[in-house]
Amino acid sequence: MTDHLKETKYRIECALDELEHFLTENPLQALWLYELPQWKRDDEGTLPDTIPVTEIHGGNELTPLLMKIYRQFYAPEPEGRDDEPSTKIVQRYPGIAVCSGSHEELTELIGQVNQAKDAFAAAIKAVGNPDQRFEAVHSRFPMMITLQATRYLKVLPCNTTRISFAWQKPIASKSDHDKLNRQLLLEKLTQERRYPPVNIAMQLDGDIWAAQIEEEIALVEALPENARLRYRRVLREVPQANWVYETFDTELGEIIELRGNGKVNLPLLTTRMPDKLKGLQSYDRQKAEAKHRRPVAKGKILLPRLGIELIPQ
Repeated sequence: MTDHLKETKYRIECALDELEHFLTENPLQALWLYELPQWKRDDEGTLPDTIPVTEIHGGNELTPLLMKIYRQFYAPEPEGRDDEPSTKIVQRYPGIAVCSGSHEELTELIGQVNQAKDAFAAAIKAVGNPDQRFEAVHSRFPMMITLQATRYLKVLPCNTTRISFAWQKPIASKSDHDKLNRQLLLEKLTQERRYPPVNIAMQLDGDIWAAQIEEEIALVEALPENARLRYRRVLREVPQANWVYETFDTELGEIIELRGNGKVNLPLLTTRMPDKLKGLQSYDRQKAEAKHRRPVAKGKILLPRLGIELIPQ
């Protein structure tokens, strides 16, 4: 199976090589990137009050930077002991690249890249249970962040005229609010004491893990039987793009405008210079919450490692 992982990963690399060749033959007209801070491991349990955005604007000279972003599948090397990058928070690269050349050819190339990513994701999914998948991937591709390796590239419609970027707060799914009970949590911790998760076994000394899991079990055992527990989800703001494009309506016999939108994980691609572009601005939590206030039930963090909260009675 590891060989299949290697083969499907190679397919992604080959498809990206084809895209790079296309961009060499058909130089970029313009590129706007909205650079976000690199998330650190210490950021994983909290939401930032501000997210500064640095705009990078240029042309064909930025093609190597664009391809570097498209090939960014791994966590960066830490600059120091206290500067370890997060492997849980997906790094996003909002932006828009305006390409010359055929829209149909570009769309076909991006389709090949995304098909290769699908094949790689399917190969990972076919490897047993989550622990086995973790070991198979990271023994072959150390420090790979699979969400970054498998996320799609996107081409906007050929007649896109207006593009704007903004921040969006994800909406929690129903499963995000599923509650645990004390007994289920104790069973989970007892199982992990006997069979440490692969990522834990790779990162922590056995004695350190034994002490940590015993402390977690003791915390849960001290709770009353009717304690209310739940998984805590840190819902982070994500960059979103909105676009307007023109299309011919055969029934009306005229050109009409349609709209699209979506999260932006990687720089978008288009073959038409937009008539209007609104870039991504820095995020300010205080201003955003004043504009869109939402009641949030507060809970006390019980087990930070698992993101489990104790809900007040």
